[in-house]
Amino acid sequence: MLLCDLLMIFSHQLVSGGREGLQPLVFNPDTTLQNELLNFVLDHVFIDQDDENQSMEGDEEDEANKIEALHKRRNLLAAFSKLIIYDIVDMPAAADIFKHYMKYYNDYGDIIKETLSKTRQTDKIQCAKTLILSLQQWCVCVLARSAPACFNEPPAGPGAHLDRTSSHVSGIKELARRFALTFGLDQIKTREAVATLH
Repeated sequence: MLLCDLLMIFSHQLVSGGREGLQPLVFNPDTTLQNELLNFVLDHVFIDQDDENQSMEGDEEDEANKIEALHKRRNLLAAFSKLIIYDIVDMPAAADIFKHYMKYYNDYGDIIKETLSKTRQTDKIQCAKTLILSLQQWCVCVLARSAPACFNEPPAGPGAHLDRTSSHVSGIKELARRFALTFGLDQIKTREAVATLH
């Protein structure tokens, strides 16, 4: 989380407001650092409750520890989301965050929804492309049935086909419906972004 704060401080916004003399202090994270940050967030934020309970070293009854751990994960996600909102980390990195919107709605839904809203305000077209990337990533996981990485299930054997009535496909449909609702009802304002989706 400290790294996220440092990237915010030394971002391109450091030179705004006539402070061009601070340009040598500006640091833009490269793709490698952005991917490392994203992987860290994915590994430490989007974990199942069962995984968390096992890492609590047998202290399953301590509700305060569970709440504290959730609070830390929420802060970590919020710090990374802030990097996306302020265009320090490329917006397509948010696709990996957005695809968890439904599964972790109770824990992080407000943070993901706010990130989605702010990125849409920043660049509607890029946000629409990021939403499509998120849905594509989830579809690839379902089609390839690389379930251990996507859904914590064993992979299907070769020659397996897609069951359109499965919970995973229904989840993709529900996520797409929720994404569509975020564009709002004013079709004139969202025409270009929706056209990009098609």
